[in-house]
Amino acid sequence: MDPFRERLVLRARRVLGDVHEAEDVVQETLIKAPAGATEGWLYAATYRGAIDKLRARERRARAVVELSRRPRAEEESPFDLEAVRGRLASLDDPYRTAITLRYLEGLEFPEVARRMGTIERTARTWVGRGLQKLRDALGDAP
Repeated sequence: MDPFRERLVLRARRVLGDVHEAEDVVQETLIKAPAGATEGWLYAATYRGAIDKLRARERRARAVVELSRRPRAEEESPFDLEAVRGRLASLDDPYRTAITLRYLEGLEFPEVARRMGTIERTARTWVGRGLQKLRDALGDAP
């Protein structure tokens, strides 16, 4: 392994605590790097990539904890799937499309953004606001 790449892996490993994840982050960074990227750019991009991976790991861990706290299926009150679909259909675009792509088609945010012709941050905003509008609408449901 080239010494420069090793330094990038060490930087990512300090954040993640796992050499395999660190190597993945460095590989992704080098693939995404523009031609002529400076050493500083590569270090910064590697650090940001490691932080993103760490946050994703933490989100997954929180989701697992939440799922383990949920009541068992027989104890849960059933929700009206038709009411959810109706309220989703009544949402304005871009919220309806963003939620559909993210949750019904299971796409990641970069792909949602690409399909909607926008940047990832905007796609995340549309999904978040759309979910809030959906919650509000379902809260008003009879």
